[in-house]
Amino acid sequence: MLEREDLIQDEKSKTGTARASNSDKLTPIIENWMKERTREKAENILNKNGVPVGPVYTARDVFESKQVQARKSLVDIDDPQVGLHQFARTPIHLSAAPEIPARPAPELGQDTEEILSTLLGYAEEKINELQKNEIIQIYQG
Repeated sequence: MLEREDLIQDEKSKTGTARASNSDKLTPIIENWMKERTREKAENILNKNGVPVGPVYTARDVFESKQVQARKSLVDIDDPQVGLHQFARTPIHLSAAPEIPARPAPELGQDTEEILSTLLGYAEEKINELQKNEIIQIYQG
C-alpha cells in the first residue's frame, strides 16, 4: 500500500508492536506518502487495504461539509455587536422537539425581567424594588 515492500519483512515494521516502538522511523515515511496524495485518495487507498481511517477536517472543511449542511449543524446568527456569523448548533436534534431559536447571546440583564416574572413568578413591584436597590440589572436596549 505504501509502495515500500522493504518494510514488509523489516523487523521494525513487521508487527503492530514493532511499528509502535519504531514510530520515529515510520512516521516520516507515512507522512511523505500522505503528502503525495490528496486526502480523499489516501483515505480510499487506506480503506481498500483494511486500514480504519477517516479524514481529519480543518475548520473550513467542517463548515463546507455536505454532512454538516445536511444535518443543519450550523446556524446563521446576526449579532448586533459582531454581525452575521455561523455557529454550531447542539449536536443532538430530536425530531419531535421544537426548534431552538437562532439568536445572539442576550445582553447583560436582557432576560432578567422575563425570567423573574415568568419563570420565578415575581410580581412587578418586587422586580422594581430589586432593580431600585441595584440587586438586579435590567437591560435598557
